[in-house]
Amino acid sequence: MVTQLRSFIENNPRIETIGLYLPLLQEPNLLKLLTQLSAKNWVLPRVGNPALGELKTTLFFHQAPSPVVSLIQSNDNTQLNFAPSGLVQNQWGLWEPPATWQAVSAIDLLIMPALAMDVQGVRLGYGGGYYDRWLASSVSVNTQTIGVCWEACKVEKLPKAALDIPLHGICTEASLLFVD
Repeated sequence: MVTQLRSFIENNPRIETIGLYLPLLQEPNLLKLLTQLSAKNWVLPRVGNPALGELKTTLFFHQAPSPVVSLIQSNDNTQLNFAPSGLVQNQWGLWEPPATWQAVSAIDLLIMPALAMDVQGVRLGYGGGYYDRWLASSVSVNTQTIGVCWEACKVEKLPKAALDIPLHGICTEASLLFVD
């Protein structure tokens, strides 16, 4: 997946600011992209914090300083983990940038995780709707979107709710496919 996305980004010079998720559970880990394409502007998502007067249903993106993570290879070379540098844990224990990092609204490419995707670009996430709400906002009008999931999780058709926004591309370990 990293190789396919890196090639796509390198062949599209207009892509300067890239949103990337911090992986959890069994989500594909793409953090190598941060070091392989370090000249790009990387932004990371943060969920709104009511203690800061923000809606907890809102997704914000913040400029990632370099380096934001140290990559750690497992002993058996099968798992790439990360050690956060400057990141904080949110109310669910997930790593994210602090609200004090520079906020960014214009993103050229947003790479987001999916539990499953269909060939029309419909993404199944964890059900919070954070990415869909951000995509429905006016700031995302010029943002190209790619969902990432395992090939076994790519299906012909998923149910599409009214608020679901199809993505432009699907990346699996087998291919990078763009939707018409």
